[in-house]
Amino acid sequence: NLYGTEPWHYYFVNLFLNLNSPGLIGLIAPLVIFVFPVNISIGEKGSKVKEKVTISKMELWMYLSGTLLTFFVFTALPHKEERFLTMMYPILCFGAAAAIVIVYENLENLVSKRTILLAVLRVCLIVYLAVTVLMSVSRSYALYYNFRAPQEIFREIGNLKKAPRSICMEKEWYRFPSSFFLPDYVKGDSVETTQILWLRSDFKGLLPQPYAEWPQGTRVIPDHMNDMNREDMHAYSDISDCEYAVDYDLDGINKGGLGTWADWEKVYCVPFLDSARSKPIIRSFYLPFGVLEKYGLVKYSDYCLLKRKRYS
Repeated sequence: NLYGTEPWHYYFVNLFLNLNSPGLIGLIAPLVIFVFPVNISIGEKGSKVKEKVTISKMELWMYLSGTLLTFFVFTALPHKEERFLTMMYPILCFGAAAAIVIVYENLENLVSKRTILLAVLRVCLIVYLAVTVLMSVSRSYALYYNFRAPQEIFREIGNLKKAPRSICMEKEWYRFPSSFFLPDYVKGDSVETTQILWLRSDFKGLLPQPYAEWPQGTRVIPDHMNDMNREDMHAYSDISDCEYAVDYDLDGINKGGLGTWADWEKVYCVPFLDSARSKPIIRSFYLPFGVLEKYGLVKYSDYCLLKRKRYS
């Protein structure tokens, strides 16, 4: 419970969002294999190869059982993370494909003598595949469009005429993409890299720290780290050290250390999904021409690169 807990249905929702219906079908694939006769052969139709490899029910069960067991073990654990499922995606997709083929072939055999029903069955399969593809494209583009702001903001930092000495982040610390986005600047006779500084916010856990200088790098544990996710006050900087800042939805007065909008100048802003004011599930998909935003189903707020007006 150290890093938070999620409800039992968390992974089911994530499967639907990331794999849509094939993810859920992959979960029930063992039931499909149990109920329907299985006659799956690997080999291209019309191939000159005389022998085809046939997969039995038992073999399919063996392929799928380990992944399903892992899924339900993870579901029973209080702490859940989406990344824990990624290793299961290939087998879930395989299970979904096998289940669809098994159901389709059995239904095809059932209605093979009825031309109209056979045509309807084939149309249903084509429609299902088309809807699945469209949902996948919509979901993928929604992830890009709704959450692209941090990458675009830090890419814009490299286009500034003068590289900043420091960039502060507060409640948005966990969206810092990578130090590779930070530019270098000349200080005296040396070249320095723009620093990322943390300001204190509502988050009360342990914040990441920079790696040690070369050649120690990742071989040395940074000072003041702990394995209990306890807040460390040494990680925070003062607002007087901030030349620039990156933050989201500063509505008048911020709860943390950035102060008010009056203290900052907006340099560059990108729309960012306001999850709290957007409809669940609907916000997870994208429709063109701003349809969802037009009807108030999703809301966006500014994600901005800010320059401090008084900085010395």
